[in-house]
Amino acid sequence: MNWGLAAVVVLALAGAGGLLWWRRRVSQELALMNATATSKAAEVARLAPGTVAEVKGVLRCAAPLTAEQSKEICVYYKSEITRETTYYQTNSQGKRERKTSTSTIQSNTRFAPCVIEDDSGTVAVSLDGAKVEGKQVVNRREDEAKSLASTVMTIAIGGSDHSELIYTETILTGDIPIYALGEVQADRSIGKPASGSKNKIFVVSQKSEEERGKDLRSTMLWILVGAIVLFAIAAGCAIYAIMHRAV
Repeated sequence: MNWGLAAVVVLALAGAGGLLWWRRRVSQELALMNATATSKAAEVARLAPGTVAEVKGVLRCAAPLTAEQSKEICVYYKSEITRETTYYQTNSQGKRERKTSTSTIQSNTRFAPCVIEDDSGTVAVSLDGAKVEGKQVVNRREDEAKSLASTVMTIAIGGSDHSELIYTETILTGDIPIYALGEVQADRSIGKPASGSKNKIFVVSQKSEEERGKDLRSTMLWILVGAIVLFAIAAGCAIYAIMHRAV
């Protein structure tokens, strides 16, 4: 048995299975969007807690925040610093291979109390636990300064590595059109699904419903393509292994 080919088959099948699971989740989100009628903000107060509600309007915030990196005024921000290190490692055949590892140094998410306003009034939205689709305002890389001791140690062991810090930040600003799909809370706000709820979807997005639907359908298509490619790789490797075993 060619254990290398066997490993490729197993990994390809596992990857394809993961992609199909992801596609199912995306499909469920799209189906819930299509099945949920848009409610006016004032109507949410008349819905029972636990009801899935969809609201479209303008995001309002009386006490906005200042984003950590960009310093922009916003309702929500997610700020992250990630370290990406490139290094070389000797494999079992004695060849040096280029490797990359990443680690999160800092991740900070903050949001302020906010409401969605339409021509009927307002409804409060808690961003706690939401899948927020905002605007990326920071995405830059910087070489990480290394200490003298670290540099000397790397040279002494005959290795070489290079680290970069990746700064990213995504925000939601106030006074923009917003789309929200979540569950009605006990206080008649919109928020995350309750514990034990069959619904697992809570989205607050600056994209329109039509834009989100288009993006989700595109994502489902490319996930399916990726899964088919991985299945084909697994089948090809399995057939190759069987044919050469027979020989």
